[in-house]
Amino acid sequence: MNLTLSEDQILIRENAQKFLDLNYSFEKRQDIILKNKKLPFDYWKKYAELGWLGLAFSENVGGYDGNINNLMTLMECLGSSLILEPIIFNNIIIGKLFEELKIRNFNTSLEQIITGEKIYSFLFSPTESFENNILENLKIHKNNEKNILSGKCELVFGIDNFDYILIPLYLNNNINLYLLSNAKQGYEVRNFETVDNMIVSNIEFNNCELNNDELVFSTEKKAFFTKLDYIIDLAILSVCSQSLGIIDKMYELTLDYCKTRKQFGTPIGSFQVNQHKLVDMYIIKEEMRSLNYMAQLTFDSKVEERRRNVSLNKIFLGTHAKNMAQSCIQLHGGMGVAKEMSIGHYFSKITSYCNLFGNTSYHKERFASNDKF
Repeated sequence: MNLTLSEDQILIRENAQKFLDLNYSFEKRQDIILKNKKLPFDYWKKYAELGWLGLAFSENVGGYDGNINNLMTLMECLGSSLILEPIIFNNIIIGKLFEELKIRNFNTSLEQIITGEKIYSFLFSPTESFENNILENLKIHKNNEKNILSGKCELVFGIDNFDYILIPLYLNNNINLYLLSNAKQGYEVRNFETVDNMIVSNIEFNNCELNNDELVFSTEKKAFFTKLDYIIDLAILSVCSQSLGIIDKMYELTLDYCKTRKQFGTPIGSFQVNQHKLVDMYIIKEEMRSLNYMAQLTFDSKVEERRRNVSLNKIFLGTHAKNMAQSCIQLHGGMGVAKEMSIGHYFSKITSYCNLFGNTSYHKERFASNDKF
């Protein structure tokens, strides 16, 4: 089994790192956060021009082969730079829904997603209860022969700035997908900033009228969640790949800090206890890399194996990787939590990712339920 990077993956990594180092340094990221302004739409377009928004999709729909290894190579790079755009939500999840379900006019929508011409969102809360949320949060009722949507959905990423939003509604044992434009009336969005400087939203619908031409897909509940489960696993693996890039960067920053920070006139990296900690950190990040590669290799195999390996990645993230991140902060001392230093921002991102798409306890149960050995 050859686990070395292919020529395509090396090219993706080199080009991504070059662009991110130039345009997404920690200082520039801080400037965006401190000024409390959104990234310009042109930045999303730059991602499209670089081909990043097409990596998850096959050539048949205008993408770049949909190779999971290429996609995860990019995710690792994006994690190491702490990008602020919710690319997992506004590109991977929504785009794969159009591709996998063959939603009406999916070719046009996918072209707009891949080229960055329009921003599409999916009304989805990334918790372990996402299935119940879809079934229970939003309801349709009739009013003078009109379909009226009401209800609310909390903790939704990627809807603070959208052109179209895809809404799943449960009716008569079917999941109906409605595609609404941002010009639609009858809803209110409230935005909040998360601990890792992302934007999460609560959206509430109040007498929002749905038109028949806005219904773009309908299928039986079980079939929909089977497809969605596959797509969410891809999103979880993307989170774990970004986390791999994060702890790789945290290790690098901590190693450099231990070489320069002095106590009693001696670099703290020369103390044996700290050397042991750094070795343990290196082992953890390489173990995480191995688990991540295994999940990539088995992603399109049997459902149980895919679910098991994806959950194993998430369990490792919430235990060993999180502990490693805490050790990095500890070695930095008080400076580790200073806003002026990047290490604390990486820790905040890891902390956020530990709970995204289900926490450690949830994935332990999920792993056990798919363990047939």
